[in-house]
Amino acid sequence: MYIDYYIIITITMKITRLSITVFAILATILLLLANISTWLNRTVYNRDVFVKTSTAIMSNSQTSEIVAKQISTELYSKTPILKSIAEQPTENLIVGILQSDFFTRVYKKFSTELHTAMMSSPSKAIAIDISALKSTFATVAQIVDPKALDEVKVKIPNEIVLFEQNEIPSIIESTYWLILIGPIAGITALIIFAAFLIIGYPKKTKETLLIFGSSLLIGSLIFLYMITAIEPYLFSSINESLVRDLLHQVFAVFTASLSEQSSVLVISSIIMIISAFLFQYIFDRRHSKKAK
Repeated sequence: MYIDYYIIITITMKITRLSITVFAILATILLLLANISTWLNRTVYNRDVFVKTSTAIMSNSQTSEIVAKQISTELYSKTPILKSIAEQPTENLIVGILQSDFFTRVYKKFSTELHTAMMSSPSKAIAIDISALKSTFATVAQIVDPKALDEVKVKIPNEIVLFEQNEIPSIIESTYWLILIGPIAGITALIIFAAFLIIGYPKKTKETLLIFGSSLLIGSLIFLYMITAIEPYLFSSINESLVRDLLHQVFAVFTASLSEQSSVLVISSIIMIISAFLFQYIFDRRHSKKAK
């Protein structure tokens, strides 16, 4: 009878530990889904936040250089007379102009159209208005080669397409389901965790906290790694390197906020693991006092 009873206890403990582990992994997945959903609602789906953040990105020096290169390349492909002489000086000039306060309005309009394209399927072509730069190019042309002035006036467009139609991935197609299930997933994860703490015996509290905390820590760290690892696959369909560089700037800033938000999960998991050992310490001290 003693052996049978010992076997039953061992099997019961293994089943309990397995059930805690399975539900801990499930709760971790649900929390990560809720985490992504919250981030999407706060940044990508929020037009005001997206436009404000994207406008700030477009205004920084690194992005200005990328856009200036794209504009310069497009311009001098239509004005070959000036290409060999004025392309680089013009590019430097464009960088300075793009960082001026005047272009903030242009960036805001561009960011609004970019957000609209991301939220629609199929996405339309997105262009940046460079009509304000035409007089600058005309001045450069007149200095370098007066004969090219007419060519500049005729061939320089009022806007340059940075993203062709359907070149921008549709965010709403691939993430809208997350927005719908995110809150439900988060609440369900908390209910699972609370249920195991409430229905579990006191001696299982340490095990529950430790397994749930470890699962959340491992899951959060893997998720943080995937944030950076997924970028090449997102933009693999975009052939234009300058466009990819521009999207990289946008992606880096927005995913930085996701990483910061996800770090809360990492901190929470560490607190849970520490609490597990702290609870066990308190539990052991109480029992030792009763024993005395």
